[in-house]
Amino acid sequence: LFAAFFILLLTRFYLAVTYDFLYRNQRSVINAMRLKGTLHDYLMGIDKDAEDMFNLIVKQTAEIEGVTEQLKAADQMEWIRRINSIRSRAREFVLKELIYYVIRNIYNAYRKVTVNNANPREVLYTYNSQMNDEIERKREEFGLDKEGADQ
Repeated sequence: LFAAFFILLLTRFYLAVTYDFLYRNQRSVINAMRLKGTLHDYLMGIDKDAEDMFNLIVKQTAEIEGVTEQLKAADQMEWIRRINSIRSRAREFVLKELIYYVIRNIYNAYRKVTVNNANPREVLYTYNSQMNDEIERKREEFGLDKEGADQ
């Protein structure tokens, strides 16, 4: 079981980054998820969401910036330079918005409910609204259409 999980960490970029972030910052969360048996499903879900977001951002940004198959056929080096730039920006966006920002807010909501005895429904609603507002700001900043969020 450990060997299979280790292989997943090596092959799935966002899964590895999420695990590393949790391991460095919130070991109690990892331990609680291990005891409940939810760590693997949680990490795989984050990884899938991150990959989907990354692919969508790359696709939409390439369309906006005119990085097409025609450019690839005409000037491969220019196409590679531009697509690598798009991928780099998309990876940074996903890391900041999905991995760090969302996990940090979920953990803060968890702490607010468990330590401060706040109403879970109100806390989750507030943090969810904040995360959605921030993601919407980033989508506007990157020029991504709203319909792409539903795909």
